[in-house]
Amino acid sequence: MTALGIMIGLLAAFVLLMSLVSMYNHLVLVKHNVQRAFADIAVLLRQRHQELPKLVEVCKQYSAFEQGVLERLTKARAEVARSLDAGSIGGLARAERGLRAELARLFAVAEAYPALKAHEQFVHLQSRISALETAIADRREFYNETVRINNVAVRSFPAVLMAMACRFEMAQLLQFEAAQTADVDLGRSFAS
Repeated sequence: MTALGIMIGLLAAFVLLMSLVSMYNHLVLVKHNVQRAFADIAVLLRQRHQELPKLVEVCKQYSAFEQGVLERLTKARAEVARSLDAGSIGGLARAERGLRAELARLFAVAEAYPALKAHEQFVHLQSRISALETAIADRREFYNETVRINNVAVRSFPAVLMAMACRFEMAQLLQFEAAQTADVDLGRSFAS
């Protein structure tokens, strides 16, 4: 082999190595973007998680308020926390479905309590939870887009070979039923 042939071979090996490193780094980046996007949702869910006991306590001040609604909301809240702690996307989607249903039920029942609807802390919590619901919906969209980018990267050729060798996996979308994709309209629940 001539010196020129050796140099061309070394250059080709260097280009191949840099391509593999670049491909690996891209897969790491998209994987971590999915994790970061989920962490953003988790922060908002935990903030909402902290607001719900306050809402329950305000409602408990009205002795006639239906205890079954409050108990179901508390159980739904706990289920979301368990799913979130476990990092289970499917479990979180199911738990969110239950929590949103119980929140809607709570606000529907609250219609029968005009003094509760006028309570300053209740109005504040209503506004806070509504804002968190909007932020959760926005973050869910961002998360699902990062999952899409990850899944395309993991299944595109030749990256799929690197992904299989290094065990990069497809990520799961965070999907809700059609009725859950809309913000919980708390304002409508309290319209006179």
